[in-house]
Amino acid sequence: MIADQRKELILRELRARGSVSVSDFAQRHDVARITVRRDLAALADEGLLARTHGGAVPAPASAGRDGQDRKGAQARRSRSAADVAARSGRGGSRGQPIVGMIVPSASYYYPLMIKGAEEAASRMGARLVLGISNYSPVEERRQVDRLVANRVDGLLITPSEADFSEGRTLEVLAGAKVPVVVMERSLDEAPPLGCLEGVRTDHAAGAELAVAHLAGLGHGRVLLAVRSSTPTSRWIAQGYARAVARRGLEPGGSVIELPMIPAGELPDMEPFDRLLDSVSGDSCAVIVHTDEDAAQLLRRAQERGVEVPEQLSIVAYDDEIAAFAPVPLTAVSPPKHELGLAAVTMCLERLAYGGVDSTEQSPLRRLKLVPALKIRESTPPRNVP
Repeated sequence: MIADQRKELILRELRARGSVSVSDFAQRHDVARITVRRDLAALADEGLLARTHGGAVPAPASAGRDGQDRKGAQARRSRSAADVAARSGRGGSRGQPIVGMIVPSASYYYPLMIKGAEEAASRMGARLVLGISNYSPVEERRQVDRLVANRVDGLLITPSEADFSEGRTLEVLAGAKVPVVVMERSLDEAPPLGCLEGVRTDHAAGAELAVAHLAGLGHGRVLLAVRSSTPTSRWIAQGYARAVARRGLEPGGSVIELPMIPAGELPDMEPFDRLLDSVSGDSCAVIVHTDEDAAQLLRRAQERGVEVPEQLSIVAYDDEIAAFAPVPLTAVSPPKHELGLAAVTMCLERLAYGGVDSTEQSPLRRLKLVPALKIRESTPPRNVP
């Protein structure tokens, strides 16, 4: 990788992440640490960043020799982004790279991912074009074909199907001839086709966080209520089973299947009633995927006189509406905004390396981000009256 490419990647990471670590950058890009330090020193001399111990952060607003230096630096960054588009023979009317993004929905779960992607694209001199598949594999492939025909430089996609490792969608993505970043789906079972990279939430780790929190509050029994048909449910179930076994919690009858709710129909209360029937005089705890189901359980518990959190502690999973429940719900919060940032950064870095032909000098990446646990009123310590 030439010096100008490295420096552009450093500046892109600063804009997307707010800092750059010498050791981390050197390891990910197979560059000597001393080389990265020299690049940081050169960029610092231009007033484009501020050195820190072990890395760098964005330069203060007053940095640089004068206002013209900062304008010149911005112009250089803009030209570099335009160069990426020019080399690919694509790009928009002003020469900036165009990144297509296809997600199943623009409502639940995905708005923060879209916002993060848009912010990263704006910072890095690219333009984002959005498509919505509405969980239709046919529409999804039509959107991919449309974006590729319109000569996007890169593609971000969350496939509608949880497992697309042998489907038509994988073939379409592998043949797209542009860098592709798969978001919130696993590439573990996919054959090594095309230029496919991935970034997703470590949902198994999210479930383990929830179990650890509840066990730490003194709960010897933790249940899981989940829709097995959702794309993330298998990872949540895996993490839950691992955490329950590791902590020696009661395993019997611990997973409750929640059915899908057809559009326009009321939810079936029978699974919630079964769960509430198991709540005895001693307190019980449950992890519920999704937020909407957790809110439904809370309402049903209140109707039946089961007190939350005194008799039932609830942890929601997704953190879309958990904070707005009548009893604000503790929730596992996937890093959706950061995932959108990471996906665009990964795509544009691949373009800077040289696009689909760069995999020999720069290995394809698959990144997992760990969720956070937002603790609220639904999970107090058991000794709290």
